[in-house]
Amino acid sequence: MSKAELNAELDLQIKEYNARKSETERDLLAKYDLNHNGVIDPEEKASAIGDPAFLESELETIDADDNCLLEPSKLKYFDANQNGLLDPAEEMGIHVTQGLLAEKLFEGFDWNEDGKLDYNEVRRIVGNNYQGTFVNGAANVESVKRFLEMTTDELLAGKNMPGGFNPVGGATYPRLGRRPGQATFKQRVEDYWAKQETSQTVKRP
Repeated sequence: MSKAELNAELDLQIKEYNARKSETERDLLAKYDLNHNGVIDPEEKASAIGDPAFLESELETIDADDNCLLEPSKLKYFDANQNGLLDPAEEMGIHVTQGLLAEKLFEGFDWNEDGKLDYNEVRRIVGNNYQGTFVNGAANVESVKRFLEMTTDELLAGKNMPGGFNPVGGATYPRLGRRPGQATFKQRVEDYWAKQETSQTVKRP
């Protein structure tokens, strides 16, 4: 295929992507833009927070640094009604987003495009020092999702263990161990939000 043909194919793919994106945006506005102002306002976001199509359209906002990981600071996006509590729809939104990020991360590291991550591909994600069941030579998207969810749990618990998680953005995060404590994910998120709110209150003049 010539360079001109490659460019033409790329242009076609971009046009098709933009057309799908525009159609998705129209569908989401028709479903959630109740005041018809052309945007999904914070009040309307509470109704959309568990919708995979909405969350996929918001990935660039949620994961602004494009590292495919939900650090604790990013979880505030999901407090759609801003009540400081992780409501069921908001928790579902987090898990849906973890799945979307897992798919993105998987695609980025499945270099041989065989639909699974082999040993070397997994190592590129988790680092050379990682030892765990995730390195199994046949990791799928669900394995990556579990890994991302557990890493978020560890970060919420303030864990700082040796090893490294090497996502798309190249940053390093703690290696996984067992899940911390007996607190539920909901409790850990709400505790984190409460601490952040207290910290911000103290800083205010």
